[in-house]
Amino acid sequence: MKSKKLLHMVRILLIILLMIWATLVFQFSSQNGAQSSELSGKVIEIILTIKDKIIAITENYKEEHVIDMHSTSQNKVTNKRIFHLQKITRKIAHFILYTIGGMTIYLLLSVYFTQKKSILLKMSMTLILGIGYAISDEYHQKFTLGRSPRWLDIQIDSLGIITGIIAAIAVVGLVNKIIDYLYERRKLHD
Repeated sequence: MKSKKLLHMVRILLIILLMIWATLVFQFSSQNGAQSSELSGKVIEIILTIKDKIIAITENYKEEHVIDMHSTSQNKVTNKRIFHLQKITRKIAHFILYTIGGMTIYLLLSVYFTQKKSILLKMSMTLILGIGYAISDEYHQKFTLGRSPRWLDIQIDSLGIITGIIAAIAVVGLVNKIIDYLYERRKLHD
């Protein structure tokens, strides 16, 4: 009875996570070109700021010796460089988002199809659902100002789904090993 309740809670949690993931992807795709550029620009700014702080710490600079990239000409980042970094940031974001999506879809299917023989079914369904969502996401961008669908993004999203499946299989395997270990340990003590 306790395990059925736990399984039900895990299913609900994974469904909620999947809905949050799908909503986030849709929200990002709904941003017009300027909003998307602004967001990726902010991410780059945060990364560069962290990078500068790490360099300052590792080189034992005092706080007053840290170069502020916005106020000095020595460390200015050109617009061309920012544009290039924005493109890379967007592709990494695609990969990470769809890795999370692939994991979530696979884990959700794993709590419904629990037989070990069903691994190929879960992998196939995750690929179909994940890549299908990636295609619909890119198609959605066709109707967003300053955005356009890109075949490369679908390929990156697909790699993310595959990576998510691999990570989820590892998580499921680890959880199963822990459960088996606890079960055996409990059996020895009873």
